Amino acid sequence: MSMFRRGALATAFNSLCDVSCKSASDYKEALEGIYNLCNKINKDRGGNGHGKHKAKKYVARDPLMVKFKGAPRRGKSKPTRKCTQCGKRGHNMRSCPTLGGTGVVFEDEDGDASRAEYEGDASRAS
Repeated sequence: MSMFRRGALATAFNSLCDVSCKSASDYKEALEGIYNLCNKINKDRGGNGHGKHKAKKYVARDPLMVKFKGAPRRGKSKPTRKCTQCGKRGHNMRSCPTLGGTGVVFEDEDGDASRAEYEGDASRAS
């Protein structure tokens, strides 16, 4: 029975919407009439009259972050690299100060790339 009533009200409301949306004054009058009718029905039923300004607005928001179980992750610290030629930390073979920075590539006037030869390179070349 309530489905038939709901359908009849929906049909009447749709025709009201079609008529009242054509002008601003008709729209305001229809909206005020709907609010007044809702308030009257709520008061007759013994409920509190919810007007257009008393309606609560619910806003969907992002959910709160959940803290995970277990111990927190600890950052992994990598050991500093060690030079393979002199054994000191803080640089590598290419930037070794004792070898004079071997492995640096220079370009000739012809545009050919060649390795720079240092005193340390000559002993290892053989």
